[in-house]
Amino acid sequence: RPGERQVVVALGLEPTEDVLELIESAPPGIRWWIRFHPRFTESLERVQRRFAGRGDVEVELPTRASLYGLLSVADVVLTEGSGVTL
Repeated sequence: RPGERQVVVALGLEPTEDVLELIESAPPGIRWWIRFHPRFTESLERVQRRFAGRGDVEVELPTRASLYGLLSVADVVLTEGSGVTL
C-alpha cells in the first residue's frame, strides 16, 4: 500500500514474545512481513492465528517467498538470530 513502511521480520528461530508484542503495538502505516526460517516453522500457524484479520501482517507468503525478493522491498529488516544482514 502506498506510504506504508515495509518491515521484514527475518526469524532465525521461533519468534519471541517481545517481537510479537512489538508488532501488535506498532503504530499504523507499517506492513509486517514475518518470514520463518524453513527449518523452524513449528509456530507459524500460531502466529498466523494471532494476527488473523489484520491486513498489515503477512506470515505464509513471506515464508514461502524468496528472501532476496523480500529484502529488495524492505525499508527495515528486524531479526533476532538470523544470518540475514544488509
